[in-house]
Amino acid sequence: MLKNKFFLIALLATQGLTACSSLLGEDDQMAQMPAKALFAQGEIALAKHDNPEAVQYFEALDTRFPFSPYMNQAQINLIYAYYDLEQYDNAMSVADAYLSLHPHGKQSDYAHYMRGLIQFERDQSWFRQVFHREPALHDLSHLRKAYDDFMKVAKVHHNSSYADDAARRTLYIRNQLAESELFAAKYYYQKHAYIAAVNRLDYLLENFPGAPQRPQVLALKKKAASQLGITEA
Repeated sequence: MLKNKFFLIALLATQGLTACSSLLGEDDQMAQMPAKALFAQGEIALAKHDNPEAVQYFEALDTRFPFSPYMNQAQINLIYAYYDLEQYDNAMSVADAYLSLHPHGKQSDYAHYMRGLIQFERDQSWFRQVFHREPALHDLSHLRKAYDDFMKVAKVHHNSSYADDAARRTLYIRNQLAESELFAAKYYYQKHAYIAAVNRLDYLLENFPGAPQRPQVLALKKKAASQLGITEA
C-alpha cells in the first residue's frame, strides 16, 4: 500500500512538471519567434476571433521588434482587438500612437474611424443618463471627440470605405449634441439665467447647422432675448 502511495505521488509530480514544462515551452517559443512568425500567428488568432491570443502575439511583436515592417499592420490589428475586448483605453492609446507616427498613412482613415467608435462607446452610459441629470453637469468630451474623428473620416477621407458610415454617425451625434445644448438652454431659461441660455443657443446654431432642433432654438432665443429687453430684428 505504501509503495503504491509513493508511486501515485511520483506520478502526480511528474505530470505537474510536464505541465509546467509545456507552459514554459510555449512562453519560450514565443520569445524565440522572429517578427514575421509573431505577426503571422497574431493574424491567425485574429481570424479565429481569439482576440486575447492575438493581443499576446502583437504585443510581443511590439515589445521585441518595434521597428519591424509588420508593426504598422500590427498596430491596426491591435486597435480592433482591444476594441472588441472593450479595452477602450488600450485601443485609444494604440490608435493615438499610430496616428502620431502615420498621420497620413494608408490606414489613418481606419484609425480615425476606430477612435470615433471608441469615444462613441465610452459615451453610451452618458446617453442613458442624459435626461436624469442637470444638463449643465454633462460631460460631452467623449462625444465631441467622436464627432471630430467621424467628421475627419467623412470629409478628409471621403473615398474611404468607412466614409459613409462615419457620415451617418456624425449626423446622429450632431443631433444628440444639439439636443443636449437645447436641453441645457431650457434649463438655464427656467432658472432665469437668460444670458447663459442665449449663449448655449448661439453655440448650438453656430456649431450644429442643419440640426432639426433649429425651430425650437430660434423660438427659445427670441423668448430669452425678450426677457433681457432685446428686440431681435
